[in-house]
Amino acid sequence: MGNFCLKATQLLLSHGVDPSSCLNADGKSSVMPTLTQTSLEHFDLLFPLAVLLIRSGASLVCSHHGDSCWSGYSLLFQRLHTALQQCPDKSHASELLEQAEVLLDFAKVDLIALHVEVKLPVPGRDPHPYAQALKDLHSRVEEHEANPPALQSFCRAFIRSHLQPGPLEDRVKALPLPDKLKDFILPEPIPKPGWDCFKPQLSQR
Repeated sequence: MGNFCLKATQLLLSHGVDPSSCLNADGKSSVMPTLTQTSLEHFDLLFPLAVLLIRSGASLVCSHHGDSCWSGYSLLFQRLHTALQQCPDKSHASELLEQAEVLLDFAKVDLIALHVEVKLPVPGRDPHPYAQALKDLHSRVEEHEANPPALQSFCRAFIRSHLQPGPLEDRVKALPLPDKLKDFILPEPIPKPGWDCFKPQLSQR
């Protein structure tokens, strides 16, 4: 089922479907969450889907209403906050934090504004067992957002924006560029055991 979902998503992206749009076919706002929204709201369960969407340049806010509709950064941190509280051990918690950071790093490839306002537990005053880890991750993102991107990052984002909409991976591979440059334009996730699998749950809500 997981592979089917990924293939279906790739097909939709190849036909120019916007996974971050809250509008349905008749141009009205849908009551259902967008594909990007859902993947980030449950990134620990749908990690391969979240990676695919963000690597493909999906917006981390509603592409029609902006962050007033939803913010991927807030959704990711909300889910991380909840999932860490339910972690059975430190190794699982470390994996969740690493996955969240991987997704945020992919978002930086397109110079996506992350809208980093988010409510976090206060270390020392909040009973959340990973309050400090959440704060540290958020601080790293804030620090990155405060600094101007490097010229090569602007160039990469410019190239990617002009290859979309459409199958970004196929278009990058077709560019008359050395493989190292192609890898820079479309970075691959570092393979980790189990990260290419969905984690089904009886209820996503």
